Amino acid sequence: MKKVFPVAVVIFVLLALGACAGGRLNELEALSINNPDEAGELCIDELEEAGRPNEYELNETEVPNFFDDSDEMMRIYFSADWPAYASIEELTTRAAGIVRAEVLDERVEWLNFFIDHPPEIDPYRPYTVYRIQVLEVFQGDVAPGDILEVAQRGGQLDNMWMINQDKIPIASGDDLVFFLNSVCASFPAGFMTPFQGVYRFPDGDTRSLNDDEELESVHPEDVSSYLILTLTIGDLLQIQEENRR
Repeated sequence: MKKVFPVAVVIFVLLALGACAGGRLNELEALSINNPDEAGELCIDELEEAGRPNEYELNETEVPNFFDDSDEMMRIYFSADWPAYASIEELTTRAAGIVRAEVLDERVEWLNFFIDHPPEIDPYRPYTVYRIQVLEVFQGDVAPGDILEVAQRGGQLDNMWMINQDKIPIASGDDLVFFLNSVCASFPAGFMTPFQGVYRFPDGDTRSLNDDEELESVHPEDVSSYLILTLTIGDLLQIQEENRR
């Protein structure tokens, strides 16, 4: 006989990361700092230069569904307290890389995003990892044609289904501008925020479009309008020019 047990365990984890000016730690900054051997010194240096915020708060609600004795699926609903930047200028200052890229494909794998955790908590969670091919560089030590990996929490592996309530809707073939918290080949980068870090590039070439052409923000549903920043082609050209000096 199939039994269903309504179990909900709410886990609040507050990670103190040391004093530093402004913002909160992005999920993959925590992941990279926690795995320096894998992430490489380049990633760590970039995160240090961007400034490591002083705390990061996440909220996970675990809802086990016991289908039968052999098939147990754990659903975890995830949300977090993300940084919010007041302007494109502030977002640019904090970003390690700003690129226009095409999304090639995606996969789900286990990644460790905790800097520190109680021994009873398994630090690994499913992440969706996207391979992107750089089309144009506005900021950062990468070149057109480079293939990078970016990731956001969420996906299903084995008996765990991580449901990211802040998931950015991204699909293969998308032509997007990414504001990234790190740029290196040895470890996936993260988005600066789920609601200010990704923009859809309009049809056409950067130099052929009007400076006041606005890019569509790509973000989760139900995001407050005051959090959405306006990014224009002129902004990208200015960022690109300033980084050439």
